[in-house]
Amino acid sequence: EWDFERSRLAKTIDEHLQPFATRFQKNWSDRKAYLDLNYVNSNTVMNDGTHPLIYIFQGVRNNNVVPVTGLDRVQTYQEAIKTIIGIDKNGVCLRLKIRDFAKSSLENQLNSALAYFEVHTQDVDVVLDLEAPSYEPLSQFVRVIHNVANRLPLLERCRSFTIASSHFPASMGDLYHGINIVDRLEWQFYLTYWSEIKNSRRPNFGDYAVAHPTLSSMDMRVVKPSASLRYTTDDAWCIYKGTSVRVRNGYKQYKIICQNLITSPFFMGENYSVGDKYIRDCAFGTATTGNLTTWRRVGTNHHITKVVNDCASFP
Repeated sequence: EWDFERSRLAKTIDEHLQPFATRFQKNWSDRKAYLDLNYVNSNTVMNDGTHPLIYIFQGVRNNNVVPVTGLDRVQTYQEAIKTIIGIDKNGVCLRLKIRDFAKSSLENQLNSALAYFEVHTQDVDVVLDLEAPSYEPLSQFVRVIHNVANRLPLLERCRSFTIASSHFPASMGDLYHGINIVDRLEWQFYLTYWSEIKNSRRPNFGDYAVAHPTLSSMDMRVVKPSASLRYTTDDAWCIYKGTSVRVRNGYKQYKIICQNLITSPFFMGENYSVGDKYIRDCAFGTATTGNLTTWRRVGTNHHITKVVNDCASFP
């Protein structure tokens, strides 16, 4: 993050990454994970000259972690990926963007990447990251993406194939106070893809949880964030937006927001997830109103629970 007060990064790369391995092992343990440092400046190195990716994987070496790269990463990043693959033998995840599919040389690039990393197709996971596309008209968009995927024999043979995207609002400032219903077009797109694509490999589902793919660095000295609760339903988000939390007792409005949610038809019950339990407890005053981080965690926890349950219901 950027420190606007002092006009510099809030932390060094060492300070930023140092807690990661401990937090990862505590919260994720040996579950499979894909680790991507695409938000870290490509020219950044640790104080001792180590590449950040090498440093991170030294801390999670005993966990089931697969390194992620793209076709346009700088050479130092690709070298770090190759080193990690050689040590861990966990293969690699290739994260492809729409701009990659516009290249006529894509298949040759993929073959070159596999040769460089010295991995077999069955040791490669592919994520087609659509980020925040325009989904409409939905059926036509499904056909376009399917035609794109059909160009690559790799997708039929790789270890896993995932399509990730998001239709979450880019800014909460675009929403009005009260209840906002926003279509989860990435989920509707996935359901349509699943039902209409019969004769080729169906992808796994991926999204950005209750956030937009683009991260923005805001000067919190001038921003007046509003209270909000992001709640995932079957095919939409129910987003409760309050007023600024910077005013006196600004966080107390979360109790009212939670009371409105638990009495609405959207609420899935206090036993649905840890996040839902917190929402119910806040509504009844047996949990604190927390802060902005608390409510992003609550919304994310409910969302992941919802998505996992829905994906588990597929054949």
